Amino acid sequence: CNCDISESKWLSDEGYYISPSSLGITQMVFLQQKDLEENALGRITLGPLECVETNTQKYVVTFTTSQSYIEVPGWRKGDIAFSFRTTGEKAILLYQPPIRPHHPSFMVALTSDYQLTFNFTLNTKHSKELRIKSERKLNSGEWQKIWIDYNQHHVRFMINTHHEMIDLKPEEEFGPFEGSMFIGGATEDLLEHRAVRQGLIGCFRGLVVNGEILDIYSYMSVHLSEIIKDCKPSCDPNPCKNGAKCKELWSTYQCVCDNPWAYIGSLCETNINENGITFVTRESYFKKNYLFNMTSDEKSKYLGFLSKTLLMNLRTYDQNSLILHANDHLNNFVQLYINSGSMIVFLFNYGDRIHNITVEYPGLNSGISVQIAIERMEEETILHVNNRNNSVPFGVLLLTEYSNKPWNNSEKEVLAPQRPPAPPTDYFQVNLGGYDKENLLRIDQQVPVLEGYVGCIRGLKIGENIMDLPSQMDANDSVGKVAGCNMKCDERPCKNQGICIEDFQNNESSCNCELTSYYGEFCGQEKGADFSGESVLQRKFSLEGPVNQIKVQLAFSSSDKRHRNSAILLLQTENKRSYYLLVALSIDGELIFEEDREGSAYGVRIKKDPHFLNGARHSIYYLRTNDTAVLLVDREPVVLTQIPVLSLSDVPDGHLGANEVQIGGLNTSDPRFTAYTSYSGCLSI
Repeated sequence: CNCDISESKWLSDEGYYISPSSLGITQMVFLQQKDLEENALGRITLGPLECVETNTQKYVVTFTTSQSYIEVPGWRKGDIAFSFRTTGEKAILLYQPPIRPHHPSFMVALTSDYQLTFNFTLNTKHSKELRIKSERKLNSGEWQKIWIDYNQHHVRFMINTHHEMIDLKPEEEFGPFEGSMFIGGATEDLLEHRAVRQGLIGCFRGLVVNGEILDIYSYMSVHLSEIIKDCKPSCDPNPCKNGAKCKELWSTYQCVCDNPWAYIGSLCETNINENGITFVTRESYFKKNYLFNMTSDEKSKYLGFLSKTLLMNLRTYDQNSLILHANDHLNNFVQLYINSGSMIVFLFNYGDRIHNITVEYPGLNSGISVQIAIERMEEETILHVNNRNNSVPFGVLLLTEYSNKPWNNSEKEVLAPQRPPAPPTDYFQVNLGGYDKENLLRIDQQVPVLEGYVGCIRGLKIGENIMDLPSQMDANDSVGKVAGCNMKCDERPCKNQGICIEDFQNNESSCNCELTSYYGEFCGQEKGADFSGESVLQRKFSLEGPVNQIKVQLAFSSSDKRHRNSAILLLQTENKRSYYLLVALSIDGELIFEEDREGSAYGVRIKKDPHFLNGARHSIYYLRTNDTAVLLVDREPVVLTQIPVLSLSDVPDGHLGANEVQIGGLNTSDPRFTAYTSYSGCLSI
């Protein structure tokens, strides 16, 4: 808010209320500061306002199935208006079929998330179609207002505040329509050849037709049990748990879990990721070893590693580490590991062949929650890593006989147990979070050495069995393992999009503020200032040789309305050299970034909606080493392109210039920057 800033210039706070959830406004309150000058001025405007449906909401119904409808008298004259709300993708809203083939008729149908289609047949027996695109999502569950009017020249269709118009030829006439009109659907025989055949599941209200508000309650004789008076969404309030979205079905609801692998139950009420262990050292790992004479429920559950669907959730900063290795005495195995900090690799055997599924996921080792799901099916295995996945067309086929050389493609094996010439005693072992290097041998020298895993493993589910890892930890071997996944990054998160780094071993955390333009323990502090548009901060620096490395971090916010090019930052050398780096704003609110690297120049002009002079905070991060450069604007990568090199030939005599950084304005004789003036707004560097 700018209204509490005491400056000798006009400041503006403005915007539009367009979301129904923020309307309607019944009162506005304005507070005045105590220390205002006597001649301080303020101007308040409200408008334009549009008030609709003040008396048309009396008759409201809910259609609970796509086969239900209401038959009412047809549209004969005047305008027609109504409102609807739904979460369905397609639906018939209104339909007045022709009483005979090619006679006047019309249909209004929802055909996509943002589109309505209006089909109608004219007196000339020609059919027309008007597709209306909406700026607002039409199946969001909010009320949508429809209005259709016409005269002898045009037919106009309005959806909320947006409208489309179609012209009529002199010989064409819209209407009159005959017969009955159907709300929310129609009989199957009438819809046989229509593109949209499913009825409305949702609410309908306020039908104004033939100059009056139609009492649709009096026509609710057909399919009465499937149509309910009033509109009471099942998702208000939201019955779903753990941040799940409630999908409105208008007589019931469906909870869409935020993480469908981890949240179970009809309300997403159970989170299997609450149960886990944290490995705090490379040497610690979770191990189970079962011999042939050991029978237990626990053993039978862990045997599912070789053939069942697996779920687990990771949080780590590891580069190369083993997550899981399980094998039996016949060499059947599964292995899951992190490679290069950005790839999850799953290895398994299908008979005597090893198969590899790899999914690359940037940010895998940044401490975020990473959901792993491995679907084992008869003819396919799929590896899911959050929203990415990969698969191979091989399911489960276990070996039934022992061999000390079991694989036809042994080059794909990464870790292997000891394989004596004679068949070993029956056994099955599980290694989670690490392994004994005497027991599992490194085979593939091309794969980096897999270290022990440091981080959290939680929500382990094998088939239908949720494994309680903390209760199964060996009390005599708990060094380096902690029950639960309580992270300091969750207790004390970094501010302003700083990156939190967990120190699992010391149970501490730190914040990386590199990309934020903030500093401090939690990226919550900044060193900034307001620039008036008539000032500049200058600092000289020493420079020898070429500029091979440079880093710039800044943030700014401005709503300057003076329509001029303004320089936020200028970094330049003495006039005998051509190097400069410029960050500026154009008259139209575009962001300008340019760098002359003495031999070639690179830059970009960025347009944004809304533009960069919208009063919001914008950040810039630039890092270049030799010819490798990264530019982030509002943390989004921007590609630099080569631009023309500007001439230095018009420098006034005797002006040597300086190696200098200028912040918030310009004080230079360099002719390349004559188009720019000083910056007005807040600036932090």
